[in-house]
Amino acid sequence: MKTGIIVLCIIAAAASVVAATLSVLNYKEVQQLKNGPANVQPPRVNGNFNSVNGQPQQNQQQGNASLQPGGRDVTEHKVYVTRSSDPESFADSTEAVFEKASVPEVVLLTQDSDAGNAGDLLMYFPSFETFTDPGTEQIAYARSTDNGETWSERAAIIIEGDDDVGTAVDPSLVELSDGRLRMYFYGAQFAVGDPSRMEGENNFYSALSSDGVHFTVEDGVRFTAEKITDPDVIEHNGSWIMYISKGPETLIATSNDGLTFSLEEATWAGGGVPGAYVDAENMVHLYGCGKEGIATQESADGVTFDELTQPEAALRSEDTATPIICDPSPVLLPDGDVLMVYKKV
Repeated sequence: MKTGIIVLCIIAAAASVVAATLSVLNYKEVQQLKNGPANVQPPRVNGNFNSVNGQPQQNQQQGNASLQPGGRDVTEHKVYVTRSSDPESFADSTEAVFEKASVPEVVLLTQDSDAGNAGDLLMYFPSFETFTDPGTEQIAYARSTDNGETWSERAAIIIEGDDDVGTAVDPSLVELSDGRLRMYFYGAQFAVGDPSRMEGENNFYSALSSDGVHFTVEDGVRFTAEKITDPDVIEHNGSWIMYISKGPETLIATSNDGLTFSLEEATWAGGGVPGAYVDAENMVHLYGCGKEGIATQESADGVTFDELTQPEAALRSEDTATPIICDPSPVLLPDGDVLMVYKKV
């Protein structure tokens, strides 16, 4: 699940966008700041924003490639965990599990393997602990053996064969039938600008791992198109579905083998930076980064969504210091609850 890593620096009234791969502020996140709280608020959301005349305050500092709108830079991004028995309503967590981290993805191991024991949760995310310039971020992972209550210290993964694919960001993990993990990712190239708005094609790749730490890039490109970021892939009814962020909406592609994806005509307007899971009744629950927070909607086939039904607001930030909430990655736990990892800034 999840944003293309872009680094934006907004100075005074003009926006200078830097380091395309390191911004985890996307179109919808900017809209969250611009639009302020929604007209209808769920319980426990105060909806206050750090703003002047209804607009977010801008940081006037120059020369910092990690700065984001409102003066928020990638080192201020934090990852949170929440869980709920209701997939349409989550309580916002106020305690970050990882700081200087963003675009998290969580996968549940269903069988014992070199990656861990059945029931283990593995979380993957771009880490900015040692970030200095675009390209110095790295994907880290952490493990939970108690359904997400506690997590191990982060550690960097190792990706081999990635010389020609750019920097791996926006990870999406799927456990294969043989216990290996396939990681889909956006291969970020370091050009100036927001990759969700730039001309030219963006590429998604994949890599395999037996232990969840050492990954080897697979041959070929999984999907390519202009202005796309943040792939999220699930298996459903014997096929593979890739949800793709493109600005404020989510594109949908399908595959029979998990390697070659074809774009569907259907799209989802609930938001970008998608994350999805399949419930016990085989329904697909899709989440996205909307202007009012994290929205969700369900689908029987994972491709078609009821256009007459407005996606529900499932999660909003309660913290005025971190009003932007995005990058949802949900997973169904063995006890039937849904655990979600996400970022705030």
